[in-house]
Amino acid sequence: MKKAEIIQWIKVKRLEIFFIVILITILGSIQVGNNAKINDLLTKINKRNQELIDVKVNIQLLESEVIKLKSAERIIPIAEKKLGLVLPNTPPLVILDTTSGK
Repeated sequence: MKKAEIIQWIKVKRLEIFFIVILITILGSIQVGNNAKINDLLTKINKRNQELIDVKVNIQLLESEVIKLKSAERIIPIAEKKLGLVLPNTPPLVILDTTSGK
């Protein structure tokens, strides 16, 4: 094609070329916007995952604290000092019920 033919072709197709350029620009903008939204969502997901890990660690710490607070080693001294608990010198007597058949 010669230069004159190219110029004539552009003049004839100028509206089509303009719409194609506009369409490519719109599609590119949509793609960039979607990428930004995806990055934002991934950041939020990572933050929530870290919060979930922190909560699980806190739950484990609280469960271990509950076990510690329930232990006899902690309760007996408190009961002796504050409630006057006296531990027996002899082991407890176990009475089995043989009449019920169990």
